Amino acid sequence: MKRTAGFAMALGLLSTIALPAPEAEAQIQVIPITQLSTVFVGCSNPGSSQDVAKTPSLKNTTSYAVPKGSVLNWSANDGDKGSVTLASDLAPGASVKAQGMKAGNVYTCNASFQPKPDLTVRKVSWVNSNSAVAVEIGNLDAFIGAGQSTVKFEMLSCKGDVLKTSTVQAASLAKSGITTINVAATVPQTKYYFRVKADSAAQVSERNESNNLWDGISVCY
Repeated sequence: MKRTAGFAMALGLLSTIALPAPEAEAQIQVIPITQLSTVFVGCSNPGSSQDVAKTPSLKNTTSYAVPKGSVLNWSANDGDKGSVTLASDLAPGASVKAQGMKAGNVYTCNASFQPKPDLTVRKVSWVNSNSAVAVEIGNLDAFIGAGQSTVKFEMLSCKGDVLKTSTVQAASLAKSGITTINVAATVPQTKYYFRVKADSAAQVSERNESNNLWDGISVCY
């Protein structure tokens, strides 16, 4: 009885001691690939009179064209800053003029932009003795890769009937990468066309979301 009572007392004592809480399970944060890259470009003081506002020169010092629509952000060592949205591709070695909010003739600056992938359907064609359709997906951006995405494939008759539909997974793509997906299909007995959409589930944040659709309806006319 004494041993039993002592054991019970020990258990009661343990229950009153504040034990350290178990470590929380590590939370893994999946960071979209488009948040992981910053590309630096040239920024220089042109040396001209800038008594009203700075007009630094932003130069593409990379080996690839910076795509239209990219936002070049710059900042000067006195706190002045600004941005330029490209109206057209900026070729390697080419420059654009920026404008700041403060005057200044003596300053240094730096500039950069954050690239985004740009997925598109490059080609759709029959393969394997017309037992499958090959869909070629490309990433048009030369600065950053794209994560996995879905591709929606449709075969439609020229009358508008859906002859086949399929959603398939596309692998991650490297910078300027290309991947090919084969979709099992047979040639229909009626006049038809293909409609394919890259990143159909909007999994990838892209620089241009308007060039994902490949539509061959023109063969019906």
